[in-house]
Amino acid sequence: MDKIKSNMHTYNDEIMSQRRQFVSYVPYLRGLPEDIITEITFKMKQQVYEFGEQIVKSSEVNTNIIIVWNGTL
Repeated sequence: MDKIKSNMHTYNDEIMSQRRQFVSYVPYLRGLPEDIITEITFKMKQQVYEFGEQIVKSSEVNTNIIIVWNGTL
């Protein structure tokens, strides 16, 4: 894991660039140090839901950050 973390700052492709741009638009995440932004970007997973589909049940314990995005910046 440490090797991956040390190489994250040099990892760059179109998807990672889009994710980094997306993270920079989230008010809650703005202003975080670059290494934290990089780590969040690297760990992100995209999940697409249909309109009205349940994302999280109220009785579930969730340790993830869920960002709902309509597809435009």
